[in-house]
Amino acid sequence: MKLVRRDTLNVIEERVVYNAVVRWVKYDEERRQPTMKDVLHAVRCQHLPPSFLRDQVNNCDLVKKSPQCRKYLTDIFKVRLFGVYVSADTHVGNPNTHKYCLLPMLAFHKKSHEKLRMSASSP
Repeated sequence: MKLVRRDTLNVIEERVVYNAVVRWVKYDEERRQPTMKDVLHAVRCQHLPPSFLRDQVNNCDLVKKSPQCRKYLTDIFKVRLFGVYVSADTHVGNPNTHKYCLLPMLAFHKKSHEKLRMSASSP
């Protein structure tokens, strides 16, 4: 998991890391499935596209077998797509990087759209 968490990991996109982790768990699923939650938390899932997250929640057997993994990816999907605040037990980034800015930015973005919508509908 240290490798997956490294800030210096050189990949084109986080999907590469996610898919590698899924393949690693599937290789010895009986032994590794119980660690899926911890391994998944090492991946920077907040950088995965919403469509990819939705696909994993709906179609990935490993995620479907784990309610915790399913909830984790669903929470991140909601943040990525709607700017919805996730529960306190959902870790959405490495505290040593800029990724924690995501939640406040999305909340600000959502409020800005609400203000625009209200001002546009006012005479």
